[in-house]
Amino acid sequence: MQNLDRVIFLRKTILLHSYIYYKLYDSVIDDCIFDSYCQELVRINEDCGYYDEEFKDFDGSTGYHLPHDAEIEQMAKEALSWLLEDCMIKSIYINAASSRYIII
Repeated sequence: MQNLDRVIFLRKTILLHSYIYYKLYDSVIDDCIFDSYCQELVRINEDCGYYDEEFKDFDGSTGYHLPHDAEIEQMAKEALSWLLEDCMIKSIYINAASSRYIII
C-alpha cells in the first residue's frame, strides 16, 4: 500500500507541475526535481504495475501530453497566486491523501 500512496502523490504532483509549466508557462520547482519525480513514477509503475489511463504511455520524458482536470487547474492557479504573494516560497507539493498543498 505504501507504493500506491507514493504513486498517487507522484501522479498528482506531476500533473500539477506539468499544468503550471505547459499551460501557465511558469515553474515552481526545478526541472531536475520534476524529472526525478517522473523517473521514480516510471520505475514504480514498471516494478509494481500501477497504471491507469492518464499515465498508460507515460515514460517520464515529458508531462506535456498529460490531461489536467478542473481540480489540477485550480490548484495550479492557487499555487502560482501564493508564490506571487510570498517570494519566500521555494517549492509547492501536494499531500496526496488530502489534495492539500505542502509549501516549503
